[in-house]
Parts: sequence; C-alpha cells; structure tokens
Amino acid sequence: MEKKLNSKTIIITVLLILNLICTLFLAVKILTPEKSNIPPIGVPFSAGEKTDRYTIYIGTTDMKANRQIIPTNEAREIINDICEKYVDGYTVLDAHGGWINEQNVYIRENTLVYIFIGAEYGQLIPLMEEACAVLNQNSVIVDYNGEFSVFYSDNH
Repeated sequence: MEKKLNSKTIIITVLLILNLICTLFLAVKILTPEKSNIPPIGVPFSAGEKTDRYTIYIGTTDMKANRQIIPTNEAREIINDICEKYVDGYTVLDAHGGWINEQNVYIRENTLVYIFIGAEYGQLIPLMEEACAVLNQNSVIVDYNGEFSVFYSDNH
C-alpha cells in the first residue's frame, strides 16, 4: 500500500531539514575557535592611523672635490650606523643618478636611498645633518609620502 504525501507534509519536512542545516552551521560556527589574534595581511601598523613614510636621497659625491671620495659600500655602512642612532628601522637602496652643480658641471653619482616608515621628521633632522657632514654634502633630498620633496641642508 502506497502512502501519498500531501503538500503540508512536504513543506514541514523541508522546513525541518532547513532548520537542521542551520542549527548544524550555527553549532560549527560557535564551536570553532577564531584566530582573531593573527592580523590579516594588509593591516596598517597602527590600525586606522596614517603611517608616514620619508625617503632620503643621500649623494656620495664630495661637494668640494666634485667626485666620490668614500666608496659606496663604506658610505652605506657609515650612514647605516647613523640611522641606528636615531630611528627604529630603515631600508636602504643603491641608486645612480646625476645633477648639475653650482659650477654648471653635470655630476653623475651613486646615491644612497633610505626609506623610513613610521619615523618622525624630528628624528631625521640630526640624522640628515650628520650624513651631510660625514659625506661632505651640501644637502640631501627628503620626500614625504610621495606628496612633496625638499632639499634639506645643514646650513638651513
């Protein structure tokens, strides 16, 4: 003898199955530990706050000799030691470029590019002054967040 299911029975059965699925999903969600102590990739250092980035370009051509006196590797180590006195961290890159000096002579030089994330400008002032003095530079270029760049001179 076949039993024929009426539409009420089918609807109640479907609703019970959906209820069971939702209850299981909710139980799994509640019982599964969350990994909230692990920050997702891409979270800024200070959540919700803007992090400043300064980039300083330090030339290696002696301003009086119009040529490089201190080898690039040695200059990098000297500036690294200066950085470690004033900031918590930095990244250094080697670059090559050129510019026209006061005597209208085109100077090609090796440049040390230092990137500071999260540092404050006040920390960088003595760093730049010391870098200018030790490498005999008239000035360095400071870039702030890619928004503007200025020449910083210890003669300011």
